[in-house]
Amino acid sequence: MEKKILDCDISASQAGDETGACKVQDALYRLKDGLYAYSGEMARSIRFIKCEQLKDRKLWKKFVEQFRIQADAKDSGWIGEFWGKMMRGASVVYAYDKDEALYSVLEETIRDMLSTQEPSGRISTYAPEQEFVGWDVWVRKYVMLGMEYFYDICLDGDLKRELLDSLCRQADYILQRIGAEEGKICITDTSTAWGCVNSCSILEAIVWLYKTTKEQRYFDFAEYIVSTGGCKDGNLFTTALENVCKPHEFPARKAYEVTSFFNGLLEMYRVTGDSQYLRAVQNFAKSVKDNDLSIIGCCGCEEELFDNSTLTQTEYRRITQETCVTVTWIQLCYELLCLTGESVYADLIEKSTYNALYSAVNYPKNKEIDFIPDAVEKHVLPFDSYSPLVHNRRGLVPGGYRLLNDNTYYGCCACIGSFGLGLIPQMSVMNDQTGFVFHIYEAGVVHARWGEKKVCFRLETAYPTGDSVRIRVELEEPTELEMKLRSPIWSEQTRCSINGEVCQPPSDGYFRLKREWKTGDEILLTYVAKPKVVEINDKFAVQKGVIVMARDERFGEQIDGRVQLCEQEGEIVWKSVAPTAFAAKDVIELQCADGETVRLCDYASAGTDWKNEKNKITVWMNR
Repeated sequence: MEKKILDCDISASQAGDETGACKVQDALYRLKDGLYAYSGEMARSIRFIKCEQLKDRKLWKKFVEQFRIQADAKDSGWIGEFWGKMMRGASVVYAYDKDEALYSVLEETIRDMLSTQEPSGRISTYAPEQEFVGWDVWVRKYVMLGMEYFYDICLDGDLKRELLDSLCRQADYILQRIGAEEGKICITDTSTAWGCVNSCSILEAIVWLYKTTKEQRYFDFAEYIVSTGGCKDGNLFTTALENVCKPHEFPARKAYEVTSFFNGLLEMYRVTGDSQYLRAVQNFAKSVKDNDLSIIGCCGCEEELFDNSTLTQTEYRRITQETCVTVTWIQLCYELLCLTGESVYADLIEKSTYNALYSAVNYPKNKEIDFIPDAVEKHVLPFDSYSPLVHNRRGLVPGGYRLLNDNTYYGCCACIGSFGLGLIPQMSVMNDQTGFVFHIYEAGVVHARWGEKKVCFRLETAYPTGDSVRIRVELEEPTELEMKLRSPIWSEQTRCSINGEVCQPPSDGYFRLKREWKTGDEILLTYVAKPKVVEINDKFAVQKGVIVMARDERFGEQIDGRVQLCEQEGEIVWKSVAPTAFAAKDVIELQCADGETVRLCDYASAGTDWKNEKNKITVWMNR
């Protein structure tokens, strides 16, 4: 198979730029001919998920089979979302390193899914006589998104045409039956779950189809969805636009589905240029950040609902902080970063990634679990579903758990996790109109182009631990362009230099380095990541740079006791220590006023051994 690198201008987030259907040009975009060879946590997570999940042909076949047997017809379930979620994630993971073996698996399952399309155009896990109830439209949305994201990486022209034809037939079937016209079903009547925002979130997939085909009927249907407000119980769009209430006061509170709808509104902004769409989404994102984002960068401490998590996160809850919410929040921030170029969105992505997302990756420490009584084969899914913050354990239950027809099981969070992982390298180094923009600093090599010239960046760093990032530049010939380096919001003493010459302080979150660059030029970014105390509700937590630290029972300490930290000159007394009881990426020891010590490890490493009798963790500690 020919190894062809597609230009970034046909990415899912910018497909309309090529067709002329977009009115708005993104401020930042994926690297042209970008190839990443990272070696840190990002690379480790992507290697793991490709091996454990995305290259599993049997798993893909099993997911496609659910459409042939229409598995959701029996109970109005959501098994049909699994294939599309995983395909969307697999497609952006492929864009990371252009793994030909992965592409082969994806092409095979795409063709398999296309073979399930009915003559009417339907692809659904619901029977025709039971359609447009429960999660049927949601399932169809994910089938479309999965195909759309694969379309953007597809190397076969004939297959791309077949995919687009299939997508149009799927959408046309829906348009013929759902809408405002007499005899059609209102989209807000196609589900009784969460005000039907699950069905209305198909907006994103419909706008993609308009951007790609420029067919007016798809834009008209997208406008119709927006006109409903995205919710039977109120108008999500105008609520956010008017900015009159917080997310936990919205007409629908289901964090994952509501955020998905707002991702669709961003696509409407791209194709219309109407600033009201962007303003509504920015208002929503800021309100989530201020009122419903926890210390680890996720939402929903009342199971999967917006609940003013900024304050409620210190309370004990059994189920909290869903991985589906983490990934969809990262997607929203990623798209806002692309559209606006504002570093605050990269700061938010970083917080969610290094804490909530990486902590959900289930490396093979737990070979089996026993809380799925009906399943024949008990196994640990590649992503955990919930992230505890107060005196609880991981691995409580798979979110979105569904028993498949062969008595095995899968879950929604396990299918969506790879999408979050695949987005991180895409935003780690990006292009704008003047040059390159660095957001996430991972050790390794990045290859790209500037115009027709090849560019290479070699990064040496232990980021976000350590204290520096060293970037060596390689160019075919001296070239004038601008480099922008995000200054980590958590570092108070960030410095940047080029070949030893100190640069100007950051502006709008970025160091801006404009000059004629040549091979051998070296950028040095230094930062300070030291533990700081965060206090809420008479409880406290500790962050070391962007990393949230946690107590872990495996240290042999009582993790729910009261703690009085020792302070000197207004700062806590601490030291780094080598991991002893278990492997962790970072461990610190805090000095207490009574002479005792408290050990903390990075949140992503905490509580990962589910089979250990002592497996509880806590982020929030009692004064």
